[in-house]
Amino acid sequence: MSKLLAKLFGGAAGGVVEKLTGIADKFIQTKDEKAKFEKEMTQIFIQAEAEMQKNVTDRWKADLEHGNWLTRSVRPLVLVFLIVTTVIMVFVDSGSINFEVEEKWTDLLQLVLITVIGAYFGGRSVEKIKKKSMARITSYALDTTPDKNDKVIGSDAGGETRNFSFEGISNFFNTSGLINLNGVVEQFVTTNGSLHQGKFSRVGGGTGVAFSSISSLKVSLHNLNNIDVSEFFDHLVGQGFKISNVDNLNEFGQYVLLSVVKANEEDTFATFSLSYLNGNGNLRDDKYYLLNLDNTGRTDKNFTSPNINFQAGVATTIAHNLSKFPAVTTVDSAGSHIVGEVQHTDNNNLTLTFKASFQGKVYVN
Repeated sequence: MSKLLAKLFGGAAGGVVEKLTGIADKFIQTKDEKAKFEKEMTQIFIQAEAEMQKNVTDRWKADLEHGNWLTRSVRPLVLVFLIVTTVIMVFVDSGSINFEVEEKWTDLLQLVLITVIGAYFGGRSVEKIKKKSMARITSYALDTTPDKNDKVIGSDAGGETRNFSFEGISNFFNTSGLINLNGVVEQFVTTNGSLHQGKFSRVGGGTGVAFSSISSLKVSLHNLNNIDVSEFFDHLVGQGFKISNVDNLNEFGQYVLLSVVKANEEDTFATFSLSYLNGNGNLRDDKYYLLNLDNTGRTDKNFTSPNINFQAGVATTIAHNLSKFPAVTTVDSAGSHIVGEVQHTDNNNLTLTFKASFQGKVYVN
């Protein structure tokens, strides 16, 4: 590191170099810590030189834009003068002209010439140092406990160097649909009308509500990458259907997907009819959700009524709450199977009508 400081700041920095090196050797023991210290100090001095270069450039720019002829021309004239003087000194030194210049003046001329030419033509020195300053990847310490705020370096689509956080990369994959999550990722929106790819909404639009209050949704049949996923959704009809917040899996709704219906054949979205089973939380505006198959806890359910006195020709309502259109068997008190008219009011209720009066039980499954 001493060589670097000396290169950047010359002999005047010798004392600073020795002090910093001594401190580093005294308090920093491990190889990784020394490498990290050297890297950070390198960046500090590179930035300092870059700032000095910028200040010089800004002064020159101001002189060119707002100064008079003298301020705009003084530096080029000095450069020309120094080059011409140097050429003359070459001839003098070769003996072509019998003239002697004291050594202190030649040293001064050399210093000024290097400074002026360096200012004009050495502007890319900082960039070259920066390019050479990054050590081999294997020389950096290994972080065994990555954090969501840690960063990696890379290039964006335009070729610009950028930092990318682990959290940002994770969010991109969660919401882009580029990886297989065993389902379809779509964004919940509050708008009404036609839906763009990868969007879903409440029927009629509106902000998010509790999962438990949702009985229908309007869902795009194309995912975020504009791939038609209608066959996947058709496969889920009659099965468990789960909607989960990709940022918080504790917010979800589990349903039975009763039907997927398009209003018009050319539509790229459809209305999903749902029967709520369980869940937690609300739909949140503009958040991304995973829509997937989930039959967890959906064992075949059944219902048995208590003894009921059926009246001839009178419809009796049976509330089974099975969230499906089940098979129905009626047995009288003698154990005989009685056949009557069954009407399914919805997937949780039905009515039974018989021609004769009797007492019996209803078995629903």
